[in-house]
Amino acid sequence: MRARLLIVVVFLLVSVAPTLGQTTAFTYQGKLTDGANPANGNYDFEFKLFDGVSGGIQQGSTVQLLNVAVTSGIFTVQLDFGNPFTGDRRFLDISVRQAGGGAFTPLTPRQQVTSNPYAIKSLNSLTADGLSLACVNCVTSSQIAGVNGSAVIGQIPVASVPAGSANYIQNATAQQGSSNFNISGDGTAGGTLSANAVNATTQYNIGGLRALSANGSFNFFAGLSAGRDNTTGSSNSFFGISSGEQNTTGFNNTYFGALAGRVNTTATFNSFFGSGAGSNNTASQNSFFGGGAGFANTTGGGNSFFGASAGSSNTTGDSNAFFGNTAGQFNTTTRANSFFGANAGRNNTANDNAFFGTSAGLNNT
Repeated sequence: MRARLLIVVVFLLVSVAPTLGQTTAFTYQGKLTDGANPANGNYDFEFKLFDGVSGGIQQGSTVQLLNVAVTSGIFTVQLDFGNPFTGDRRFLDISVRQAGGGAFTPLTPRQQVTSNPYAIKSLNSLTADGLSLACVNCVTSSQIAGVNGSAVIGQIPVASVPAGSANYIQNATAQQGSSNFNISGDGTAGGTLSANAVNATTQYNIGGLRALSANGSFNFFAGLSAGRDNTTGSSNSFFGISSGEQNTTGFNNTYFGALAGRVNTTATFNSFFGSGAGSNNTASQNSFFGGGAGFANTTGGGNSFFGASAGSSNTTGDSNAFFGNTAGQFNTTTRANSFFGANAGRNNTANDNAFFGTSAGLNNT
């Protein structure tokens, strides 16, 4: 007997089993000739599945079907190799003999399995049914190899965030290593904030008011609102609440004490030390040392007042030197006076005087 396979047609067999809508079995139909004529009668068939048109590795088990009816060369069989259809090419190796015995005759070449049986692969996607909205907890973490972060929508539970990453800050009592951060926008931290070093670009605030800054050139301001209005003023040092508060372009000024040099805007080369010292000054080249020293001075320049309230009422008087507690205290507009001693020239209203000693020239007018 000489057999030849002429036509191969394969199609999916749909099972009506109640538990599964699909099985791994599929129907194979072919045409067998005996010599030049279509074969008729019963034949035995042997089917194998390989991964190559010749040679290769057998996939699944051998299926042997006996006493298959062949009519006018046409035969139809059902084959089941399990599920070896993973997406790679598969080829049927068919051998045949007349029913009843004898050696199997191979039919060559092997027949490539066409696309329909690959629907079996969909059995591997059975768990994908769990992706429907009606299914709860159908997909588990063991079934997911990875998810692109850009595809994640919604909140991630804190407990699910991996610990020990340097890519984000985690809330913990122990210090997190190797975690740099750079955040734009405003933020608030409650409690105590600790750091080895803090680098501020412009200033530090306390209660919403600037407490420490170095704006401008060669300036340093320490105290709430100290140097608040400074613009281009340079080489200034202001220490104390509202010290040098209204300074804008004044330079080479040094103020120490609350309200010291508070209203000065453009004056230069002033040195005020003490609470309220030179608080209303707008003139240049003054040196006031002591609480309230030169407090009321406005446009008087070239003055040196040393002592608590020394020259505290001076307004426009210039080129005065008052040394001692309340020395020249009520001098207002007179100039070129030198008072040395507590209360010296305290009530003076004249020019070009020099008083030395406690209460010297106390009531000079």
